[in-house]
Amino acid sequence: MSEQTDKPASTGMTGSFAYRGRSRGRAARLWSREEIRQLRELANAGVPAQVIAARLRRTVSAIKNKAGLHGISVRTTGTSTGPSQ
Repeated sequence: MSEQTDKPASTGMTGSFAYRGRSRGRAARLWSREEIRQLRELANAGVPAQVIAARLRRTVSAIKNKAGLHGISVRTTGTSTGPSQ
């Protein structure tokens, strides 16, 4: 005799955030079109990734990853933009 439960299968959803394949940690916050527009605008203005991260309330890693996915170049701290003297 097999037991059956009335519990629904886990969907991986918690609250209003999806876990995007992770079993633990913070929930991934999806990017809005406005945030991507701001990322592109700030990066094109030469704003460093750390500053963009603070303004968009994202991690530097999230900024770099999203920029890479959209073909956006971002400055990183310590990267020279010109020849050294």
